[in-house]
Amino acid sequence: MRLLTWTAALAVTLVAHPALAATPSDGADAVAGLMAIGILIAAYFFPAIIALLRGHHNTLAIFLLNLFFGWTFFGWLGALIWAATVVQRPIEYRMVHDERVRCSRF
Repeated sequence: MRLLTWTAALAVTLVAHPALAATPSDGADAVAGLMAIGILIAAYFFPAIIALLRGHHNTLAIFLLNLFFGWTFFGWLGALIWAATVVQRPIEYRMVHDERVRCSRF
Protein backbone atom coordinates (compact mmCIF):
# COMPACT_ATOMS: atom_id res chain seq x y z
CA MET A 1 0.00 0.00 0.00
CA ARG A 2 2.88 2.34 0.78
CA LEU A 3 4.36 1.71 -2.67
CA LEU A 4 1.09 2.71 -4.32
CA THR A 5 0.97 5.88 -2.22
CA TRP A 6 4.53 6.84 -3.15
CA THR A 7 3.91 6.10 -6.83
CA ALA A 8 0.78 8.25 -6.86
CA ALA A 9 2.61 11.07 -5.06
CA LEU A 10 5.43 10.95 -7.61
CA ALA A 11 2.99 11.01 -10.52
CA VAL A 12 1.13 14.00 -9.09
CA THR A 13 4.43 15.82 -8.52
CA LEU A 14 5.57 15.23 -12.09
CA VAL A 15 2.26 16.36 -13.54
CA ALA A 16 1.96 19.40 -11.28
CA HIS A 17 5.54 20.61 -11.78
CA PRO A 18 6.45 20.76 -15.51
CA ALA A 19 10.14 21.43 -14.77
CA LEU A 20 10.43 17.91 -13.34
CA ALA A 21 8.81 16.30 -16.37
CA ALA A 22 10.96 14.72 -19.07
CA THR A 23 12.08 16.88 -21.97
CA PRO A 24 11.23 15.92 -25.55
CA SER A 25 13.78 13.62 -27.16
CA ASP A 26 14.30 11.60 -30.33
CA GLY A 27 12.89 8.43 -28.77
CA ALA A 28 16.20 6.87 -27.77
CA ASP A 29 15.50 7.61 -24.11
CA ALA A 30 12.16 5.81 -24.35
CA VAL A 31 13.79 2.75 -25.92
CA ALA A 32 16.52 2.72 -23.28
CA GLY A 33 13.90 3.10 -20.57
CA LEU A 34 11.82 0.23 -21.91
CA MET A 35 14.91 -1.95 -22.18
CA ALA A 36 15.85 -1.11 -18.58
CA ILE A 37 12.32 -1.95 -17.40
CA GLY A 38 12.44 -5.27 -19.30
CA ILE A 39 15.80 -6.17 -17.76
CA LEU A 40 14.56 -5.30 -14.26
CA ILE A 41 11.41 -7.41 -14.71
CA ALA A 42 13.49 -10.33 -16.00
CA ALA A 43 15.85 -9.98 -13.02
CA TYR A 44 12.91 -9.87 -10.60
CA PHE A 45 11.34 -13.01 -12.08
CA PHE A 46 14.67 -14.80 -12.60
CA PRO A 47 13.82 -17.61 -10.12
CA ALA A 48 10.48 -18.26 -11.86
CA ILE A 49 12.17 -18.23 -15.27
CA ILE A 50 14.79 -20.74 -14.06
CA ALA A 51 12.06 -23.01 -12.66
CA LEU A 52 10.13 -22.84 -15.93
CA LEU A 53 13.18 -23.60 -18.07
CA ARG A 54 14.20 -26.51 -15.86
CA GLY A 55 10.69 -28.00 -15.91
CA HIS A 56 10.43 -27.85 -12.13
CA HIS A 57 7.43 -29.68 -10.68
CA ASN A 58 6.58 -26.65 -8.47
CA THR A 59 6.93 -23.92 -11.09
CA LEU A 60 3.60 -22.28 -10.25
CA ALA A 61 4.35 -22.18 -6.52
CA ILE A 62 7.81 -20.74 -7.20
CA PHE A 63 6.26 -18.10 -9.46
CA LEU A 64 3.70 -17.14 -6.81
CA LEU A 65 6.37 -16.94 -4.10
CA ASN A 66 8.46 -14.79 -6.42
CA LEU A 67 5.47 -12.60 -7.35
CA PHE A 68 4.25 -11.88 -3.82
CA PHE A 69 7.44 -12.07 -1.73
CA GLY A 70 10.18 -11.48 -4.29
CA TRP A 71 10.34 -7.79 -3.36
CA THR A 72 12.04 -8.87 -0.13
CA PHE A 73 15.54 -10.19 -0.54
CA PHE A 74 14.71 -13.34 1.42
CA GLY A 75 11.63 -14.09 -0.68
CA TRP A 76 13.61 -13.71 -3.91
CA LEU A 77 16.51 -15.79 -2.55
CA GLY A 78 14.11 -18.48 -1.29
CA ALA A 79 12.45 -18.68 -4.71
CA LEU A 80 15.85 -18.93 -6.39
CA ILE A 81 17.02 -21.72 -4.09
CA TRP A 82 13.72 -23.57 -4.55
CA ALA A 83 14.02 -23.23 -8.34
CA ALA A 84 17.51 -24.73 -8.18
CA THR A 85 16.46 -27.81 -6.21
CA VAL A 86 16.23 -31.24 -7.77
CA VAL A 87 13.44 -31.69 -10.28
CA GLN A 88 11.31 -34.74 -9.50
CA ARG A 89 10.54 -36.86 -12.53
CA PRO A 90 7.64 -39.31 -12.65
CA ILE A 91 8.61 -42.89 -11.92
CA GLU A 92 8.45 -45.14 -14.95
CA TYR A 93 7.07 -48.64 -14.71
CA ARG A 94 7.23 -51.41 -17.31
CA MET A 95 5.40 -54.65 -17.54
CA VAL A 96 7.85 -57.56 -17.39
CA HIS A 97 6.33 -61.02 -17.52
CA ASP A 98 2.96 -59.71 -16.31
CA GLU A 99 4.64 -58.01 -13.36
CA ARG A 100 5.03 -54.29 -12.74
CA VAL A 101 8.72 -53.44 -12.35
CA ARG A 102 10.18 -50.07 -11.48
CA CYS A 103 12.68 -48.87 -14.11
CA SER A 104 16.09 -47.61 -13.16
CA ARG A 105 16.87 -44.00 -13.95
CA PHE A 106 20.48 -44.76 -14.79
